[in-house]
Amino acid sequence: DAAEAQGRDLDAAQALAGLAVNLGTDGSEDFTGAHRDIALARAKLARIGGNALLDARLAFVEGQVLYYEDKPSEAEVAMRRAIELSQKAFGPDDPMVGKSWGTLAGILQGLGRHDEQLAAAQQALASLKRAYGDVHPLVATALGTVGTALADLGRFDEARAMLHAADDMFRSIFGPDYPDRASTEAVLGNLEIGGAIGGLGAE
Repeated sequence: DAAEAQGRDLDAAQALAGLAVNLGTDGSEDFTGAHRDIALARAKLARIGGNALLDARLAFVEGQVLYYEDKPSEAEVAMRRAIELSQKAFGPDDPMVGKSWGTLAGILQGLGRHDEQLAAAQQALASLKRAYGDVHPLVATALGTVGTALADLGRFDEARAMLHAADDMFRSIFGPDYPDRASTEAVLGNLEIGGAIGGLGAE
């Protein structure tokens, strides 16, 4: 591409990170291609001495790809690395930190480690509140992630309160017909009948 042709390694690495997301998480499931692009991006960053933002983003993307690839243990390692890199570079209040904690909560849910899932979800909520304030779509998503974790632990009254808070916030931001309303109501419905519920992980 143009960045490659002009030797702009940082721009090329950014483009490769975006390609990896598209290949590995948008339904195409070209995991080999996604991992190839992540490796190429890292090689370009190494050539220019690294870049803290992109190093963290690539770890996050790698964790997402591995999660979609159904490799949760490897995804956990990558996502914890993303959290470490983001915190080191930008501090605990950076939005990437909160999003990484939220995604980690979903990974831990799949691994059946629900106490750790709740801890990660709570970290996501706290971090995203510090980044965006008390009312924001990502904060609402994080409330749902905490609610999901509480339900997985059998703490249904607390889960219901969190999920209703998430729904109320989404409605206050987007109105009653916000795009994820049906999925939120489905989660609450399953909770009411004591069924298993799916995650509302941060993205």
